[in-house]
Amino acid sequence: DDLKGRMVRVKSRPSAAQVAKSAQVLAEFFERQERSVRSALGAKDSEWWDGERWDRELGGALLALSSSITTAVARKQLERLGVDPDEYDVDRTMAWMRKVASANASSINAATEAAVTAAIASDDDTSTAVAHVFDVAKSARAQQGGLTLATSLAGFASVEAVQQVRGTRSATKTWIVTSSNPRASHAAMAGQTVPIDSTFTNGAKWPGDSSALDVDEVAGCSCDVEINFE
Repeated sequence: DDLKGRMVRVKSRPSAAQVAKSAQVLAEFFERQERSVRSALGAKDSEWWDGERWDRELGGALLALSSSITTAVARKQLERLGVDPDEYDVDRTMAWMRKVASANASSINAATEAAVTAAIASDDDTSTAVAHVFDVAKSARAQQGGLTLATSLAGFASVEAVQQVRGTRSATKTWIVTSSNPRASHAAMAGQTVPIDSTFTNGAKWPGDSSALDVDEVAGCSCDVEINFE
């Protein structure tokens, strides 16, 4: 068994290019959304927000992004393990990715709708107030959201790749802190080891697990996971 007794540091951080692509996907979506919303508001359309449309469009964009990033990360991890990267089956993950993409789209759009609604209510100059909301969305929110999305996807793919090829081998995963100044909650988890199909004590299955951790716990995390085949 070529994996037995091996310990592999699985880098669960996304590449700079993957973070940039994630931010770009969000920024371009916000740009399209802004044009539509500002046009509707300018025409005094009371139905200026089409929630179903925005959730569908962003959900689709995030699903495509998820497939691209997770496949690239998973294949790279298998290469590091000396396993044929073609063994990774992205189709096995589509249900999970579709669910997460949908949840993320709904959350992102709800935040935007709330911000636009607040801007309209608090400022007589609606056009300028709404433009500011989208300026923030296309810059700060897109950058922060892109990092969070890419981190979560890379972490998932790193563990999923090992799960798919380990067969009947038992394996554990250890939370590795790489930052010289980690947040206290992550520092407290340094060296924590659990079965590979279990969660860590913070409820996450991997660093950057956005399905279990809030944004504050995911954003900026540089922790890795170490896999040990027994």
